[in-house]
Amino acid sequence: MHVREQGIETVSDNITGHYNWKGFVGADEELKHFVLWVNKVQAICIPKRSFKDSEQVDKFRKIIAKNIDNRKLQA
Repeated sequence: MHVREQGIETVSDNITGHYNWKGFVGADEELKHFVLWVNKVQAICIPKRSFKDSEQVDKFRKIIAKNIDNRKLQA
């Protein structure tokens, strides 16, 4: 996963995807992951363990706060 100014890029062996920030309708933060909602039934789950450390988690939380309006994030 790559976090960019324009959005998020996901890369795996078989699939590559790009999601613009404006394409997300909401975001939730759970204990172990972030959920970025594409619509009411589809979302991207991002495990917090995929970040190097807590500083990266905090930075990602701020990026979400800046780019996604309907969000529920931990303080």
